[in-house]
Amino acid sequence: QFERADHDGNKALSWEEFRNYVLQMFHSADHDGNGIIQGDEHPPAKTRDGKVAEPADVTIDAFNAEVRRLFVKADVDQSGDLVWAEYAGDDKGKA
Repeated sequence: QFERADHDGNKALSWEEFRNYVLQMFHSADHDGNGIIQGDEHPPAKTRDGKVAEPADVTIDAFNAEVRRLFVKADVDQSGDLVWAEYAGDDKGKA
């Protein structure tokens, strides 16, 4: 997935590359194209304790905001790009 999202091949994901990649996932889940993942459009999911998660409607704006929050959190060195180690969750965030 990392390589597919890294359009310029520089071994780091810019915010734009990361956002575009995950927005493709959003749009593929939004079967009716209304900008909201709702009802049976949600992939099956479980909570941390293993219970089936009850889906809530997710707007594209809320999705984008959460993706941005996760990107900033993962960008350990605050470079504005995610290297593989950051993307994979290496707590040191170094390649």
